[in-house]
Amino acid sequence: MIAAERLGATQAKLLHYANSGDTTGDHSRVVGYGAVALVKAAAGAKIDEAPFSLSRAEKDALIKIARNSVETSVREASSTSARRAASRRWSGSAARSSL
Repeated sequence: MIAAERLGATQAKLLHYANSGDTTGDHSRVVGYGAVALVKAAAGAKIDEAPFSLSRAEKDALIKIARNSVETSVREASSTSARRAASRRWSGSAARSSL
């Protein structure tokens, strides 16, 4: 957000909001998700009247970035968990062999 502001963004536009209950049907406990675009209002436009749209190519690029981010996060979390498990197994076997 700071970078967007420094690049001239003056407005946040809510693109979409949903929560996990929209998918599961259970709204008793939900996680909310929002997509917001930080934009520079057109010259002379009122703040809440600035038009916003994305081309198909821009939408595809954003989806690719989001997908790569999620995949990287899951991959790194999985490899971290595997390293921890291996470390616990190694520590346990080293402790047994020293007895």
